[in-house]
Amino acid sequence: MGTSRTVRAAVEPVVQSFRPVAPMAVLPLAILWFGTGTPAALSIVGYAAFFPLLLNTVHGVSQVDRKLLQAARTMGVPRLRILRKVVLPASLPSILLGARLALGVAWTAIIAAELAVGAKSGGGGSGGIGAMMFVFYAYSIDLNGIVACMVVVGLVALAIDRLFRALERRLTPWRH
Repeated sequence: MGTSRTVRAAVEPVVQSFRPVAPMAVLPLAILWFGTGTPAALSIVGYAAFFPLLLNTVHGVSQVDRKLLQAARTMGVPRLRILRKVVLPASLPSILLGARLALGVAWTAIIAAELAVGAKSGGGGSGGIGAMMFVFYAYSIDLNGIVACMVVVGLVALAIDRLFRALERRLTPWRH
């Protein structure tokens, strides 16, 4: 999509049609197809993370300086090597930004899916922090527990973001 206008014109309407559909709206399909276990959760997380990563990657690839591509082609560099040595490094900052956004959206989707599955399973005692938040709400109305879970969700998100920023600085030292 980033290198071919024809592919972008064919695929973008499909992407833009599905992108606004919230991951939680896909949850019933995921449960029907995969059950309430890990595969359903992974499909929701994958769906949530896919669009930010895709759109930022397409943007990054489409913004590669055409003069760099022409220079590589003029020197007879094979297409795969151009992708690896020119396109990937030039688009890496956008790809990493998309991955960072995708991680944030995926983390949100995990918590929301756990809340929804907690509601379906009656708070069955297993699950993550989202399920714990549901139990605090539905069974004991423990506002302190809910707020504590919210703080933990935020701190984990902050830690993930900081780790990813450190990785980004390491992979793209020319930008920092």
